[in-house]
Amino acid sequence: MDLRSQYILILFISFSATFSCAPQKQDEGTRSPQAEGIEKPYLGSSPISYSGNTLTLTATAVFQRIRDTDGLMDGDGSSERPALPISASEFQILKSDGTLIQSGETNLNGEINTIIPKNPGSYILQINSRADNSYYKASVLNSPLEKKYYSLTHTFNITENQSNLNLGEIKALASQEFLGAAFNILYNIYISNTFARTHVTGFTVAPKVQIYWKLGVTPAVYLNGSGGISFYVPESGGGIYSGLYILGGIEGNLCVDTDHFDNSVILHEYGHFLEHKYSKSDSPGGSHNGNKIIDPRLAWSEGFANFIQGVILNRSYYRDTFAIGCQNQKLQNLQFPLEKAPADFRDLPIFIGEGNFREMSVARMLFNTVTGPSLSGNFNTDSDFIYSNIPFNLFWSGFTSLSSSAFIGRSSHAFNNSLVNLLDSSQKVDFHNNYTYSPPGTAPLTNEKQLDRFKDWATPLSVSNSACNDNTAYEMENGYFKFSANQPKPDRTLSSNGESDILCSQNATIYWSDMFNSNDFYVYEHTGGSPTLNLEYYGQSGSTPYDLDLYIYKADFVFLNINDIVKKSEELTGITESVSLSNLTPGRYFINIKVDRPACSRVTTHYQLKLNNQFLCPPNP
Repeated sequence: MDLRSQYILILFISFSATFSCAPQKQDEGTRSPQAEGIEKPYLGSSPISYSGNTLTLTATAVFQRIRDTDGLMDGDGSSERPALPISASEFQILKSDGTLIQSGETNLNGEINTIIPKNPGSYILQINSRADNSYYKASVLNSPLEKKYYSLTHTFNITENQSNLNLGEIKALASQEFLGAAFNILYNIYISNTFARTHVTGFTVAPKVQIYWKLGVTPAVYLNGSGGISFYVPESGGGIYSGLYILGGIEGNLCVDTDHFDNSVILHEYGHFLEHKYSKSDSPGGSHNGNKIIDPRLAWSEGFANFIQGVILNRSYYRDTFAIGCQNQKLQNLQFPLEKAPADFRDLPIFIGEGNFREMSVARMLFNTVTGPSLSGNFNTDSDFIYSNIPFNLFWSGFTSLSSSAFIGRSSHAFNNSLVNLLDSSQKVDFHNNYTYSPPGTAPLTNEKQLDRFKDWATPLSVSNSACNDNTAYEMENGYFKFSANQPKPDRTLSSNGESDILCSQNATIYWSDMFNSNDFYVYEHTGGSPTLNLEYYGQSGSTPYDLDLYIYKADFVFLNINDIVKKSEELTGITESVSLSNLTPGRYFINIKVDRPACSRVTTHYQLKLNNQFLCPPNP
């Protein structure tokens, strides 16, 4: 989705076990822009000094998470939900007329210890759903238009003979307007920053994030929609504003999917925030259900977010609940393991290189990179979560290296390549020893059939005066790339709700194509001029080849979006395609070789690319 080069990264899991789809590009004209609100100034770091007739006020602020009768909530196996501290968050003390008399922050245990004047009267202590300090910087607000924080309040009185005052425990409950939900969201940001400080050298505190949540409200309303979604917006524009958006229900109904107690979902979205601030995402957005081949840029971003929630929560699965706020309805949930598992596992790649195009495969590869694979016990527990393979700090270095402008179309190919360059010889064996399928318990890259080179995606091409060298790393034979027989997968038409395959006799609009099996993507640096790009191909032993089409896309393209195609050749017959690069602005582009109508039975098809009479070749192995 797009506000032109802005991507809204959306995760939503319905009980049918699908991640939500959303349009990859969002037309600004489809929303009615409303003015962004202004959050009140933060006062937690500015306590007021008093002398003279004062007293000490103490209290402990905690919040409660919801649970179901089976103790399934949050996967901790407990039948009780013990209160957790509202850590390092802002508090204010007001007179009954609203006059501020004190402000400050709770400590990490949720404790308040402050000095106030010893003046008789009625007062209000409020603990607010925000923090802006060296531990974390976040605000949980009702909407981007109002930006009102939530407050846990407690009224107390001071008498003339009042001594020091202990208000005891003040609790934000999981019920009664679900105030505990706002502080649960805030707490997840706190533990994320604590995790990063513990495991990443030099990490201090992440930039501030604003999080929008309201009970009974879906963030889809900000997109003129009505479905249940949670998402992250990296940059403001077109009437929607930067921040995390967390699902609180739909039209006041809590007997639907909600995410305010789903820590996996909250941290998944915060993972997108961390990616935006410390690395860089090229995700085009779009549909993903955690069990299909998708754009490798989307697979990387979503896979990373699935992974990071697991390591922060110290658990080897992703969990989303449904109807958690509904009275008299049993809690339902989805749970996807992050450990490598047997062959009946979700989102399992078949061919070498396919794992880079599958988000749960990416998530498992990352998780097992820093924890080591495990087959013991239920996937709810992960006894080997000790960073036994590769230290998280090294992982983070590879992750942040993707912020370099040298990368285009960032995917797990790029991350794997960066990480390999950081590893010593023994760590390389742990991570990547070969691409032969082997049982769980060996290298993460091997298990997930992922590559650390740019094959099938973002392969850099350079001009050569002679034919390309045979190159097993890129499956080149006699200087030709190839599509193997029966590997390209059927496309679908816009008819029949997009479910019918295109037949050989049909000439229909394509809206979907298997990006791994039926397409190859190359990066070409256009330096100017008006050369002609030629695609030449043939079938094995002179048989009929697949019909190949040639496209040139913008660097930040959405696949099959006609507005992102700058040049194309789609001849229905013949064994050549050609486009002139005249009037093409110098810069980096993607060249896409697409199998047209792959449902047709064809033989292995070899092809080569030429720029005028020169050859375009991949790197040497």
